[in-house]
This record gives sequence, structure tokens and C-alpha cells, in this order.
Amino acid sequence: MIKKISENEIEQTYELLLNYDKNIMKYYDLKNYINSDIYNVYAYEIDNKIVGIIIYTILCEEAEILLIFVDENYRNKGIATLLINSIEEKNVKSILLEVSTKNDSALALYNKLNFKLINIRKNYYKDSDAYVLRKEYL
Repeated sequence: MIKKISENEIEQTYELLLNYDKNIMKYYDLKNYINSDIYNVYAYEIDNKIVGIIIYTILCEEAEILLIFVDENYRNKGIATLLINSIEEKNVKSILLEVSTKNDSALALYNKLNFKLINIRKNYYKDSDAYVLRKEYL
């Protein structure tokens, strides 16, 4: 089930995100994201456990995904697809994101969802370039 993350779920969300990046708290202050009018923070929950998260913003009918992550034990079950597709319900015309050129599993997902390469950001991550991808809705 997709739901908006509340303040009382921040600790559980950080526990999930520590599997994404051990330094996650340096980059994402979840309390500020959750309480912001600009950002949208949603989780995918199974049996009261957060197993996936998406953070995005919408500006001028374009959504930008800042972070999407699904627990390893729950991957390849369509959770990331559901989280991304939930943005479409917000009546956006496109979704933009960046992904490491080395993240093959994410690239396969974005390709399956018809994201298109629009740019490359050199040295964006400490060990790789980033692809800038966009999915457009008609």
C-alpha cells in the first residue's frame, strides 16, 4: 500500500534508507521533507513495514524524483513501478530523474517504464556519471 510518510515513521524510514547509503542522514532530513509544501514523501508499506520510499517534487507540471529506494528483499515485485506510477495521478506532464550510469537494475526499470535519456552529468556521483532521464505523458 502506498501512503504518505508521517513524522512518527521517520526512524523506520531511516532504517530502510541506511541500506541505500550509510550517510543518508547527511543528505536527507526527512522531517523537513515531510513537513515541506514542496516535497512529497511516500512509502510502500507491507504488514506495517516500510519497504520502499519515494521523494519527489512537482514544479510546473513536471515531477522530479529525488530518491527512490526499495528494500532488497522486496525488489522485482513491482513496488518501484507502483511508486513511480503514483506520481502520474498528480496530473504531471513528465517525470525527471538522475541515475548512476552504473546502476544497471535501476536503468533496466526506467527503460521498461519508457524513460528516455536527455543528458549526461559528468562526475555527478563520486564514482560515476549520471544519466538524466525523462518520461513524458501525453
